Amino acid sequence: MPTGGAAVQDPRTPQEEPRVWLDMDQAALDAAYDQSVWAPNREQMIIRHRTNSEMARTRLSAPQRYTYGATPIEGLDVYRTPHAHAPIHLFIHGGAWRAGLAAHSAFLGELFVHAEARR
Repeated sequence: MPTGGAAVQDPRTPQEEPRVWLDMDQAALDAAYDQSVWAPNREQMIIRHRTNSEMARTRLSAPQRYTYGATPIEGLDVYRTPHAHAPIHLFIHGGAWRAGLAAHSAFLGELFVHAEARR
């Protein structure tokens, strides 16, 4: 038994990883930013969104595209409603910002384009 009050780690016991942020070790922190950990059906959802968006773009026609940067992905798609004085709805793609295009979220706009203006 060691003396001097120092604790000895049993080599057969796995050591806990150091905490890097709040109560998370590096593996837990990495998992917090990995969408596949939280959405195991992610690929199915991506395919569904793209398919639904293709159908919506067919029904709505091509949006007006406003660029705000030098690369092709730096643009804003605008789907206009035929209703006068309709409110404006903005959808900003969230998530990891590493995948997908504005065109893949077109299905979300269809509801708003066809909604009647309410006063």
